[in-house]
Amino acid sequence: MRRLRRHRRLGVLALTATAALISTAAAAAGTGGPTTIEQILGIQPMNQLDRAAEPMFDAFTRTPDTTPFTALPNQVPLDHGLKKPGAGPPGELRVPHGMERLARQWEQWSARQATGGTEPELDEVNPAQMNRVDWYEATGWRRPYPGDSRILAPDEVPGKDKPARELD
Repeated sequence: MRRLRRHRRLGVLALTATAALISTAAAAAGTGGPTTIEQILGIQPMNQLDRAAEPMFDAFTRTPDTTPFTALPNQVPLDHGLKKPGAGPPGELRVPHGMERLARQWEQWSARQATGGTEPELDEVNPAQMNRVDWYEATGWRRPYPGDSRILAPDEVPGKDKPARELD
């Protein structure tokens, strides 16, 4: 399922960075990364938090560090979490027996959301529903959302009829 939050993530960009201690408040708060990348790419901030965040200026130098290093293989497959056509490899997470109908309902709900395309409508997805489908996928459709007694269908979520702006 493709949804809004996944579309907001930035890709990885290879840059000359220093291994020195990064002391900016942005680094400590964890908010400067997207802002730094946005400024490097010359794009507008994605939201108010990015606009207000301090770029991580002291993470970069004008001269590259050409010290040799050994690259480590990625520990998480690059296509983890993406829907794959047909049968997946052995050990791939699958929807447990008995939850297929609910998972299908959530997939249909997700397909109707304005989360992609050429003109996505940011923050128009109901956060109560978005949080639940993210939770269900992350927990393999085995655990109810915190505070719920069971896994709910999209039309059973409390606050499902409220506009997204009223729920944040």
